[in-house]
Amino acid sequence: MPPPRPMLPEMGRLVPRTKIEYKETPEAHLFQAELPGVRREDVVVRLDEDGKMLHISAKSKHEKKEKKDKYHCVEKGYGEFVSKFMLPPNSKPELLKSHVDNGVLTVTVPKQKSHNTGHHY
Repeated sequence: MPPPRPMLPEMGRLVPRTKIEYKETPEAHLFQAELPGVRREDVVVRLDEDGKMLHISAKSKHEKKEKKDKYHCVEKGYGEFVSKFMLPPNSKPELLKSHVDNGVLTVTVPKQKSHNTGHHY
């Protein structure tokens, strides 16, 4: 079975250095996205209505003010990242879990138990 791949990634201005990796283990499908400088509350992970498509989005905004002598310097930045992944048929999307730690989003989608008993005839 081919791995999930982004479905029509909608990218406005990108969150700097956004990178998503997909890894399949015997127990789950794991997605990891590097989102440096993005606050946890600005990350959205959701499934579409039928639970077959995973949506990951994040927004980043920052403002840096500098005051020296008689002039002011203001730097503002904004970035947005949106990507969608079609989940494999053996996914259990109702058990999806996600968390952000040190700028890395991890989404875990457990897999259905295989009915393969290991017997070969």
